[in-house]
Amino acid sequence: MAFQSARLTTIFGASPETVSYEQLQALTSNEAAGEAEDLDYKLRYDAGDKGSDDIAVDIATFANHLGGVIIVGMAEANARPSKAVGIELTDAFQRRIRTCVAGRVFPQPQFDMRAVPDPTDTSATPRGLLLIMVPRSPLAPHAVLDPKEKEKLRWPRRHGTGKIWMSESDIATGYRRRFVAAAEQSERLTTVEAQCLEAIQNHKDKGKVHDYTAGLLLVSLAPDLPGHMIIDRDSHAQFNRDIQQDSILIGSNKLGELTRVGVGRRRLTAETAGWPAIRAELHSDGSGAVAIHLPGQRPEAGPSGVWDSSVTAWTASALRLLGRHARDRVGVSGSAATSASLHPYAPILNGPPVLGGSLIILTVGFFGDGRDVLGGEPQMSARGEADFLIDHLANDGQELAQATERLVSDLFQSFNAVGTRQITREGELALPAWGSERETAEQWARAANIPIAKA
Repeated sequence: MAFQSARLTTIFGASPETVSYEQLQALTSNEAAGEAEDLDYKLRYDAGDKGSDDIAVDIATFANHLGGVIIVGMAEANARPSKAVGIELTDAFQRRIRTCVAGRVFPQPQFDMRAVPDPTDTSATPRGLLLIMVPRSPLAPHAVLDPKEKEKLRWPRRHGTGKIWMSESDIATGYRRRFVAAAEQSERLTTVEAQCLEAIQNHKDKGKVHDYTAGLLLVSLAPDLPGHMIIDRDSHAQFNRDIQQDSILIGSNKLGELTRVGVGRRRLTAETAGWPAIRAELHSDGSGAVAIHLPGQRPEAGPSGVWDSSVTAWTASALRLLGRHARDRVGVSGSAATSASLHPYAPILNGPPVLGGSLIILTVGFFGDGRDVLGGEPQMSARGEADFLIDHLANDGQELAQATERLVSDLFQSFNAVGTRQITREGELALPAWGSERETAEQWARAANIPIAKA
């Protein structure tokens, strides 16, 4: 899970995820590097209950406020870093930190750790600095077990270079904000999805791009904590360069090239020039939606049909694109709500197809050939929802595969189908079920080091 902070990146000379030991060591001569609401130095955490209590309180303190970084192994004097003393960088210490948080903080906040070894140290056990990166939490307020009375809970929050214990009114305000934020996030997800769908329906080329379309897949994302990206000439030009470097489709360098770049109100847009027709709307707060026209069967009578392998491949592709926009372009970290919806296209006599009718999910036969119907219950539309860590989507690999399986499985339940056949619950690819998309799946597995399920 990435922690993003423009202020700390400026002070460190690099982001917390990439800062070197030498750069951290140089903080001792940096007047701007004093402890603050988002930065704390710890020489060490003591063994025993006291040290464990301190770990839990410190992490909850940042999670309940603006988020921040704790640098363990750095001595300080008068709230300023004085010497990089270092600690032993062991897996056991990191496990202790996670165990302390799991057993003492409720609900558990998200955080990450990064060991930065001292390159000059020659000890058998590496020494260096440990960065504990705590994003601002959408689940705040987080309570901790009272260090003095273990049967009671207290709520700490960062205040300047120290902490305060939240009052009853502070706690009530925090809970109210949590529930309001959840409702706003759900509304935001629905809004970005509806805006993208409206753009598809009003597209000037809709008669042409729908020629081979049986269904429309719409994948959307809204982060727990919105970010902010300035859209100006420079950022638009950078987006134009970035978006055309890679194709959208996982495991492919040919399909899904977004060559038509534009801008809407508080969002960047991109489209393909040919088939498959795709539109991406990427908003300045880190939310976004991707619409993909799926090929399939569109008989004159009866429901249209799209292939489950196409839904799976393009859902993974859209989730990766949306995750990378939120994390890498907007700087959002933490979790996000996502949705995937399917809408059928119906044939119109002497005219282009239009959204409407009903839809079924097609799948390859048991032995990898032929055609079966998955579930067997046609739907006028269907929708699935799930929450994921943004890093798991943006990083690709097995975690993205697991996220795709979860979201597509939730979507397919509307068709009376249990799960998706292309990906196991563990995030392994079941190649025989990919049908015509098998080459795409194989290339994705090789490129992202995703394991293949045993037959």
